[in-house]
Amino acid sequence: MRPRWWLMAAAALVAVGFPVGRHVWLQYAPRRAVVAFVEALKAGDQQAALKLIDPHCAPALTSATEAWEPSPRLQYRIVKLETWPDMAKVQVRMSELGYSVQPEFSLERDPNGNWLVTEIANVEVDPRWVAKQRERRKAENDQLARELQTALGGVPGVVGRETEVRR
Repeated sequence: MRPRWWLMAAAALVAVGFPVGRHVWLQYAPRRAVVAFVEALKAGDQQAALKLIDPHCAPALTSATEAWEPSPRLQYRIVKLETWPDMAKVQVRMSELGYSVQPEFSLERDPNGNWLVTEIANVEVDPRWVAKQRERRKAENDQLARELQTALGGVPGVVGRETEVRR
């Protein structure tokens, strides 16, 4: 009687453990796909990232040249993960140089069982970064104006004066 009890306990453990283990594996696969995608962005490896994107979505990302510049100081953390049998949503907090965004990646499983990024939502630009870029462009334009004014200062008919550019 005793061996039969152990056999039934082992069968019950396998019956309960298999679905739990399968669920953990289903959550791990989309997480691994998003981490690989973000690592490819961090390295500036466009080819590796495009392998993880749904072919229908790839043209939109290939045209964005700024996205493929290497960002070795990029840090990221998975904030939220929701999985369904053939779909997943992963929210990632990404930060670099004090600027941060929190995009949401939508993934779908293809017929081969691979998880592919189908959409990246909530990709807004940190307003501090926009202000810094605007200041950088203004400084570059001011420097160019000073250089032109110096270079053309002695040319007859050219009047040099500082003007305020409205933006």
